[in-house]
Amino acid sequence: MATLGPSLTLDTLAETLAIGVGTITGYPTLAEISYFSCLTYLVNYVVFMTVFPAVLSLALEVCNSSRRRRRRILPMQSSLI
Repeated sequence: MATLGPSLTLDTLAETLAIGVGTITGYPTLAEISYFSCLTYLVNYVVFMTVFPAVLSLALEVCNSSRRRRRRILPMQSSLI
C-alpha cells in the first residue's frame, strides 16, 4: 500500500474533480450522472484502501497456515514408507 497508495489517491482525486465538473453544468441529467460517477470513484477508493488490504492479509494468513500444516504432515507420511 505504501507504493500504490499515493498514486491511487492522486488518480482518484483527479478523476473525481474532472467528473465533478459535470455536476455544475446546467443539465440535470448530466449533473446526476456526474454525481453518481464521483460517488462511485470515492466508494471504490475507500473500499480499495480499507477492505482490500484486510482481505489480502487474510488470504496470506490462510495460505501460510496451510503451508505449515503440509510441512508437519509430509514428514509423518514419509516415515511410514
